[in-house]
Amino acid sequence: MLKTSVKLEKNQKEKLELLQAKLRLEKKIHLNQYELLGKIISFAYDHFDDFNSYFKPIALSTEEITRLEKEIIISEEDLQEGKSDDELIYGI
Repeated sequence: MLKTSVKLEKNQKEKLELLQAKLRLEKKIHLNQYELLGKIISFAYDHFDDFNSYFKPIALSTEEITRLEKEIIISEEDLQEGKSDDELIYGI
């Protein structure tokens, strides 16, 4: 399994934790944050047209596209096994 870390802003982490708690309390679904993010990604992928409708189109320059492409490349440091959910998800 390929693992990488994802950095979230504080308010995003809080929302993820609240979503995790709501699932546990209301639906009795117990997922760790890594599993929950996986479900969210799968849902967005499977329902891409609905997911895509939440975004407003923006025009990017060639330089901005190049910069974004460089940022999404996974580094070897991010592929370390044996890290906790927080280390993998938030890069701490």
